[in-house]
Amino acid sequence: MAQFDEALKEAMASLENGVILQTLELRHDDIGSQYYIVNQRDSIIAQLEDGNQAEFIPTTFRYTRPKKDDQGFPDLSISIDNVNQAPGNFVRSISKSQKPLFIVLREYLTTNLVSPSSQPLVLTVKDIKVTAFEVVARATFANIRNKAYPNQRYTRLRFPSLGN
Repeated sequence: MAQFDEALKEAMASLENGVILQTLELRHDDIGSQYYIVNQRDSIIAQLEDGNQAEFIPTTFRYTRPKKDDQGFPDLSISIDNVNQAPGNFVRSISKSQKPLFIVLREYLTTNLVSPSSQPLVLTVKDIKVTAFEVVARATFANIRNKAYPNQRYTRLRFPSLGN
């Protein structure tokens, strides 16, 4: 893991096309709005994958790379500063809902705010805690516990070699 961290730092230091801007989107279906933040001092207006533009508010956040847990799928831990209380208020506004909260990680280059520099990662929040100083969330890439298994029927029609 240390080699990967060193390689990532070296790659970011040698960027010729601008600096990478890390962004987060907190999305929930019940309230019909999103909360966009960027990990820098100034706000930015960037274009999303669907062509709409969004204003990303400057807020410090950190995340740890996922590690496999004993249940077999990776979790990502995200910590968002809650000094201005806006992230905490957003989470509190959806606290009674049964629908999941999604986090979208995007990276933009300072020289290109028209599209993300890589494929956005969409995560489902499993656990979230709000304090006066930070919002800490644990998110995962897939919810395989609630997935039907097997999710397809093995029939002779679909797999003719089963009949032999």
